[in-house]
Amino acid sequence: MAIKANGQPASLTLAVGRMTVSVNEPKEIAGMYVDEKTNIEAAIVPALKLHMEIGWTKPVARLLGHYSTRMREICSAETVSKFEEATAWLEKTEEHERIHGENSLMNTNHPVYKKVTDRLINQPGKSTSRS
Repeated sequence: MAIKANGQPASLTLAVGRMTVSVNEPKEIAGMYVDEKTNIEAAIVPALKLHMEIGWTKPVARLLGHYSTRMREICSAETVSKFEEATAWLEKTEEHERIHGENSLMNTNHPVYKKVTDRLINQPGKSTSRS
């Protein structure tokens, strides 16, 4: 049985530069947007983990900046610990990027990264020919 969020299949939305791409995954998130705590624990924490796995620092920084304060007020100690791990990861990664360049740790072979870039390149209605 497929679990849906707001009646729609759950998806992961990734921002790349100025473009945003949604990737529907076979695993759908139960309870997304039902309440703030559930949203953070069921959607935001996995998104943080995925972005860290890929090496995408900007989305991690955005998620931490947006959710850290509220998460500390309403979530479990386990979730707080995961946010603290992500914060430590971000600090190390940003230091590495200051030395080696932006996105220098990005895993361009990660399957989700490949899906996103493929969707960006092959958008419906987008001409691939250059004039």
